[in-house]
Amino acid sequence: MRKFRRTGVGQIAAEHIFQQYGGEWELHQLENNVPAQRFWDKVIDEISNGTITVKMENGKRYQRFACK
Repeated sequence: MRKFRRTGVGQIAAEHIFQQYGGEWELHQLENNVPAQRFWDKVIDEISNGTITVKMENGKRYQRFACK
């Protein structure tokens, strides 16, 4: 929701889910949605073990990573 943007709520929620379920994940964003890519890059950087694979395919940007 627009009113919660840049308040940290989305990052906290995403980190909680990733930490609760752990394991390997794959996310994608639309290729031209740069704000979403920045958001997920920041979240993934915080919760991943440092190994992140990024690929572009069919107009989407995919990120594959494992949680700490």
